[in-house]
Amino acid sequence: MVKTIVEKITRNVYLLRLDDDQTRYFEAIWEIPEGVTYNSYLITTSEGAAVIDGWKKGYGELHLETIRGIVDPGDVRYIVVNHTEPDHSGSIKTLVGSLKNATILGHNIAISLLNAFYGVAERVKPVNDGEAVGLGEEVLRFYHTPWLHWPDTIFTYYEKERILFTCDAFGSYGIPSKIFYEDLPVAEKELFNRYTRKYFANIIGKHAEWVVKNLDKLSKLGLKIDVIAPSHGPLHREPNRIIELYRELGERRVVKGKVVVVYTSMYGFINEAVEILVDELRKRGVEPVIHRFDDKEHSLISEVITDLYDAETIVFGAATYDADLYPIGKYILEIMKAKTKGVGKRLVVISSYGWGPVAAKKIKDLTSDMGFEIVDTVEFKGRTSEARIRELASKITS
Repeated sequence: MVKTIVEKITRNVYLLRLDDDQTRYFEAIWEIPEGVTYNSYLITTSEGAAVIDGWKKGYGELHLETIRGIVDPGDVRYIVVNHTEPDHSGSIKTLVGSLKNATILGHNIAISLLNAFYGVAERVKPVNDGEAVGLGEEVLRFYHTPWLHWPDTIFTYYEKERILFTCDAFGSYGIPSKIFYEDLPVAEKELFNRYTRKYFANIIGKHAEWVVKNLDKLSKLGLKIDVIAPSHGPLHREPNRIIELYRELGERRVVKGKVVVVYTSMYGFINEAVEILVDELRKRGVEPVIHRFDDKEHSLISEVITDLYDAETIVFGAATYDADLYPIGKYILEIMKAKTKGVGKRLVVISSYGWGPVAAKKIKDLTSDMGFEIVDTVEFKGRTSEARIRELASKITS
């Protein structure tokens, strides 16, 4: 069951968190057995209140009920939409119907999308980059941060409390046991380091260049930030750590020496070759990350893309199937192409065939414009020789 958490994070700012352990496929694509949170925020002042972002579609009434537990609906002056994807804007239509004195603030693209998604077209006000809106003596200032990860995305900066509300940026999968990352036990911090990377690779990786541009913009603004408050996962009261992690991911830095093996195997021929290769790599001091797709096991695509994102060497194995590349292999390569790049990465291709070689060429065609350094291609009819695969291991580790 979903669970709600209400926590006061500063003198007048509340976290309204919905813990979702029911969604199995985020965006109906990415497997998330760890679950996800939707973080909305409520700022209360003597001159009225502001709601920052919403909850996923289907939880509008629950979101409204949670707000009512803190303030009178008539006291809400603003609903800020940092990003209109329905996991954040899904409760807006319900809120607008009951928060009669509230004006919706967002980028003009967001305003257009709210009308397209929910028919919400009244009591809306587009905000410009750098524009400020007051709640008495309190000030909310908005900064356009496009492609993190839609073109409508803005950050909201609450000047008095030095809180930066960032929606998807700096977010993660997972349902943390504490509100702030800094309060998590060490083992759980490690989990959330992975969940943050996973979320980035799955959701934001396509727009990595824009991450760097927006981080540079944020740096030039010189904002004094005490808390980064994203709309998924834990909050951060040591902003430099999460900002540096995002810069690393935005720059697509590879992990030196990281070898990821991804392979599909229908009847065991690729599997056999991979087992020989992995055995030889381990003898040479390399412990590869392995993702397999065969008749007994399928890795999670969300985890595969996470590991491919920062791998230095990728070993990709797939068979020829119906005179084409094995379908799951093609799917993985297409997602990899959309979410990451091959610059700074090395690619090794292993392929088998029966009555005609096709898959290896298809793999090369799909990855030709990604910037990979091609280390070697091993293509074989039926079974390969053990000696050839062990030779391949020497090239990977050289």
